[in-house]
Amino acid sequence: MNFKVVTTSTILLASTVLTGCCSVGDRVVLLQDDKTGKVGKVAIIQDANETVISEAFTRATITNGKVSQKVLSAAEVQTEYGDELRALPPRPISYYLYFASGAGQLTTESQDRIPEISTEIKNRSGSEVLIVGHTDTVGTDAINDKISLERAESVKNILISKGFDAGKLSTVGRGERDLLVPTPDNTPEPENRRVEVMVR
Repeated sequence: MNFKVVTTSTILLASTVLTGCCSVGDRVVLLQDDKTGKVGKVAIIQDANETVISEAFTRATITNGKVSQKVLSAAEVQTEYGDELRALPPRPISYYLYFASGAGQLTTESQDRIPEISTEIKNRSGSEVLIVGHTDTVGTDAINDKISLERAESVKNILISKGFDAGKLSTVGRGERDLLVPTPDNTPEPENRRVEVMVR
């Protein structure tokens, strides 16, 4: 008998890889985000039957075709799953760096964040870094696509100068497609002139 697991949570412990089906005896434990306190939801679906867990530290166990639930304490989770939790890779983290209008130069405040980003990358064994450039809505789409990629490349070059492997640094330019602050066209907005550095 197969069960399908669907989740909106990125923090999950399970006895199988959650790409589709669970089998008899499988367990799923929903964890809480240590930083935000958010939990998310997990749906365990068998044919027309659906069991949803949405409370932190809830364990769903599939036995003999049935799903049972139990809410564990934080201490119980550590006792039963401490080894698995310690083996989990660090969660991805993002940093925002900002630019002066129409320029490829980081603001002073953003330049000061480079050591923090460098330390995070060094502390993650085998880390990969995605660098995504963005613009505000001033200028044409074509120009903003170009500027956003140039911004991403400039941050990549800074990290390379700090000794990081260029092969592990990927860049993308998103132009004005993903505005942090929604604005009308041709509106200068400092928070939209940014690069997001995602370390994972």
